Amino acid sequence: MREIDPAGKRRAILDAALELFEQRGFYGTTVPAIAARAKVGAGTVYRNFESKAELVNVLYREAKLRLAQHLLAEVPKGVSTRELLRHLWWRMVAYAREEEASLAFTEIHHHAEYLDEQSRAVSQGAHARFIELLEREQARGTIKGINPEVILATVEGVFFVMFRRARSCGIGLSDEDLRAAEQCVWEAIRA
Repeated sequence: MREIDPAGKRRAILDAALELFEQRGFYGTTVPAIAARAKVGAGTVYRNFESKAELVNVLYREAKLRLAQHLLAEVPKGVSTRELLRHLWWRMVAYAREEEASLAFTEIHHHAEYLDEQSRAVSQGAHARFIELLEREQARGTIKGINPEVILATVEGVFFVMFRRARSCGIGLSDEDLRAAEQCVWEAIRA
């Protein structure tokens, strides 16, 4: 049975693990390092999580669900595809600015062999929602009629690589830069 603690130790462990997994990766992060960062004993980590793999999976599911909920909240109805892309783009920007470590973590770990079936299902569920959105817009004839996976890869690729490079190089992305990138993405996918 997992420890449920009112002092917030479980959350402290999750927050510490997020930082370390994002910085060092799964294999470069140890449970003692997580415990030290969370200011708890290693036994407390194991009372809350069976293993490091369970811990990374809990974090992954939380992060993927939070990202999907953030992006798909308040999706405007009855707007042009162009306006829909702009809305989603700026929702992604807001999320990246607010949840920088979480976004980097999900990007680093999305293909990892230690993700369990539940984590893969959460990821696939979120992915399917975006594919449905793209298929709906393709049916309207406003974006290219190519494989929606290619369109999603185009949008995600530009976005994630741009933020990863900005973060690793220590450069800021101005709103002007982000508007220009969003325009480039639109030009790449519009019909």
